[in-house]
Amino acid sequence: MASYLAKLVALLIKILVEWAELVAFEESLKVASAINISKLIFESDCANLVNRVKNQDKIILFWAVALMRHVSNWIFLVWLMLYGLIAA
Repeated sequence: MASYLAKLVALLIKILVEWAELVAFEESLKVASAINISKLIFESDCANLVNRVKNQDKIILFWAVALMRHVSNWIFLVWLMLYGLIAA
């Protein structure tokens, strides 16, 4: 049980860090839009965010919704593993 809990904590920390990066990126886009900046260069150390944006061919909002669903799915899977309903 302790190993599942440790894995869950590690996963949640990773999710929270990546979510914070996404929120910061979203806020940067809002500010740039508010002051009518049309071209920007962003810098991030979050590889998932960089890769998603770099390969993005859809609106960022759709990506954020997909990420939220993905995060929810992971939390649900971890919950199932914790209670032994599926194999780890």
